[in-house]
Amino acid sequence: MNVKVLLAFLCCATLASAEEYLTSDLGWKQGQDVTENLTKLLRSETIGAGDELVLVDTYRIRGTHSLPDDFTLSAVKGAGFDVTDATKENGAIFLKPGNRCTIRNLTITYLNTPDPGSEAGAGPKRSTHFFPRVGIQATEISDLTIENCILHGSISHHIKLSECARPKVIGCHIVGGYWSVYLIGGIKDALFKHCLFEKCQGDGIKTGRGRSSSGVKRARIDQCVFQDCGRDGIDTTGGFEDSIVRDCIFRRLFSGIDIKSYYERPEHLTQDCWNKGILIERCTFTDMANCITFSTLDRGLVHSDKHFLTADTAKRYAPHDVDINDCVFERTGASSVRMLLLKGGHTIRYKNARFLGDSVQVVGYSNVFKTFGERSLSKEVSEALNGGVGGTLGPAGPANEPGERSAPFIHGPRPVGDW
Repeated sequence: MNVKVLLAFLCCATLASAEEYLTSDLGWKQGQDVTENLTKLLRSETIGAGDELVLVDTYRIRGTHSLPDDFTLSAVKGAGFDVTDATKENGAIFLKPGNRCTIRNLTITYLNTPDPGSEAGAGPKRSTHFFPRVGIQATEISDLTIENCILHGSISHHIKLSECARPKVIGCHIVGGYWSVYLIGGIKDALFKHCLFEKCQGDGIKTGRGRSSSGVKRARIDQCVFQDCGRDGIDTTGGFEDSIVRDCIFRRLFSGIDIKSYYERPEHLTQDCWNKGILIERCTFTDMANCITFSTLDRGLVHSDKHFLTADTAKRYAPHDVDINDCVFERTGASSVRMLLLKGGHTIRYKNARFLGDSVQVVGYSNVFKTFGERSLSKEVSEALNGGVGGTLGPAGPANEPGERSAPFIHGPRPVGDW
């Protein structure tokens, strides 16, 4: 028999014998500290690939717990974990899922952390406004699914992924976190759908570079809401090539989307971290000074003896080739609203952009060299960028009432099977 066929057969045989374990049958009690119980269960030969552990109450827990491949951790409605050691300084990880794991229906609350949103946008300090705990972290795995979960608390990151393929986060409500979701290096084909991000200290979704300067590619952000965060809904410092943001709502943020190319070392000049080929479609941006920002930063003089970018290479490595179609830009209050801010980008096309409310601006330009100095970007690169921007406007209209929190689509946890 072919080796691949044999492996597939063995895998299917293992999953076919999968068992479901209810915590009530294991003797776990509401409010009990189950740290040792879960540790022993996961280390035993009782539970493994294909099995599912179902939480029927809310339990207290601490420490780090690794989930095996092909394992499901789920909960009945309202059940989950209260994490009791979130304020420790070691920045430990709570859950480390394996390949093809599913985390479903859990409410995970990080106790004793500051109220989400407190001091947001005011230069939040670690261990004062948020704590260094990481919720769910995975490295070099594939096909992780996190769905219908509520993740709540002021920690560093609720989800942190590196070098992962095809992760899916669906129907989750993520409250708080410095960067609520951190996609760092080599993330391909990530999907975020029907999620609500709010009250984080920094960005809802932040991309970063991996150790090999690899970035994020082909992400899909569909029908998600980003609101009331200290910084941006999405920040793409680690690349966002060939990604799509569609049918999303951004409101009351610093910026809705900051498409940012940031260079600190020569090895960062790689196609793997490009911000190009991006589509933003049918999204709504409400009450933020700059709805979509394009940034290029060259920190060569800080970390080396010369800039990394020239006027020629900057055209390649700055954000470019971005389409913004059928989006709405809204101003409901006294704060200014601008559709686009260019701090280093080019070849940006907008089509049928609709303005709601009075005095919404179209495009602003910022010369980074003049504004922040040569330690951020050279004079020649600042002058070479910010071209090729244009498009069409659709019909204008009145703004909605301020403070809106609803959405015309499902977002946040739903009953299983209701998607």
